[in-house]
Amino acid sequence: PQSNTITVGDRDDLLASSCTATDTNWLIDEPVDGTPIRCEAKIRYNAEPVAAVVSRTGDDELRVRFDEPQPAVAPGQAVVCYVDDTVICGGWIASAT
Repeated sequence: PQSNTITVGDRDDLLASSCTATDTNWLIDEPVDGTPIRCEAKIRYNAEPVAAVVSRTGDDELRVRFDEPQPAVAPGQAVVCYVDDTVICGGWIASAT
């Protein structure tokens, strides 16, 4: 809206290999910054979980790296990480790359 533009692209342009989330909740002992945890991540409530690695990157920030790029990862969505059937952490997506 600030630049009054619309960007058009291919479906592949919607793929993201990772996302950063803020307003995080850890339901396990928080790992030391940068310590990766193998998990499955969901970026919307009705999505299938996908293989990923989650790392704490700041006081209230985490980064999820997907094993395979995921479509339409957008700021404002929740990302929730699981190990088996246990939720280990989550947050609100701030950016996708």
